[in-house]
Amino acid sequence: MKLRTGFVSNSSSSSFIVDMKDLNDDQANQLLDYWHTAVEINSTELEWGSEFDWTIEITPDGKITGYTTMDNFDMKTFMKEIGIDTSKVKFDG
Repeated sequence: MKLRTGFVSNSSSSSFIVDMKDLNDDQANQLLDYWHTAVEINSTELEWGSEFDWTIEITPDGKITGYTTMDNFDMKTFMKEIGIDTSKVKFDG
């Protein structure tokens, strides 16, 4: 029998894109500064995530994109917590 004693991860990569016209100004700012917002609202995702999990940027055509290689911080749950209609968000992963 083999026994693994090293680090094991079941995390995977994930990404999203949302048009800024589908967000109000507060939601856009909260998404861009997701970690500090999560701390302020005491998000349930703080237990699992890290400030450095997600890279979030605004594209020149007015969309907010995000990606991670360690999706311990559930961005979809966080978006719901700040009132974003996740049916307007395209998720991958």
